[in-house]
Amino acid sequence: LEYGLKQDMAIGLISIGSDIAILEPHRGQGHYQQMMEHLIDVQADGKHALLNILKDCARQMSRGGFAVIISPQDGEIVSAALNWLNQRQMIPCHIWISTHLSMNRAEAWRSMLKSRGYLGYRVNALEDLSDVLGGKKG
Repeated sequence: LEYGLKQDMAIGLISIGSDIAILEPHRGQGHYQQMMEHLIDVQADGKHALLNILKDCARQMSRGGFAVIISPQDGEIVSAALNWLNQRQMIPCHIWISTHLSMNRAEAWRSMLKSRGYLGYRVNALEDLSDVLGGKKG
């Protein structure tokens, strides 16, 4: 996010938790701050099917856009979503919250992402997310 702000990129957010939050792509410090505040307070409480929500929100996504999925999930559910984003000429990335993953499983997931040309980052706990995204903890 910080990179996008410095490069004056329009960045959007679709957050699929117990509620769905959509921030259409915009530029500027105020929009960046709004996204960071949402991400700092986010909870791992998603109840919706990831791929279905992405398809429903497709009109808010633009080709060539950078699409980041932040999720404790890995495997087929996330893989299908990343593939769908890639097919729509977006740049998919997965930041996974991996408190429960063994090192072997995490490395296998990272290797799969890399083999498909996808970016992937591991975060040990949801509380560390703001640091990874370039924000400061409150």
